Amino acid sequence: MSGDATSTPDGPGTDPRGDDAERFAAALDDCGDGSAEGGSDLAREVALARRLAAFGSALDPEPRARERARRRLLAALDREAGGDAPSGGPSRAS
Repeated sequence: MSGDATSTPDGPGTDPRGDDAERFAAALDDCGDGSAEGGSDLAREVALARRLAAFGSALDPEPRARERARRRLLAALDREAGGDAPSGGPSRAS
């Protein structure tokens, strides 16, 4: 690793959002609600993450719907990148 401060997790050039992610991960790992360290915002995010995890794969789309969405996303990204040629996927109407 270089001596650059931004190349280390604890250096002065670190992204402050990383601290939020660390607090969120710690709150999930500790099984607390996050209110002690991060206030009501963190507690709300932890509660939401736990509710979503409880649903598990019940919220996953069926495989065909997932594939259609994937093809539409890839086609849109291709158009955005400048490749206006059709990708062979379904039209937006399908």
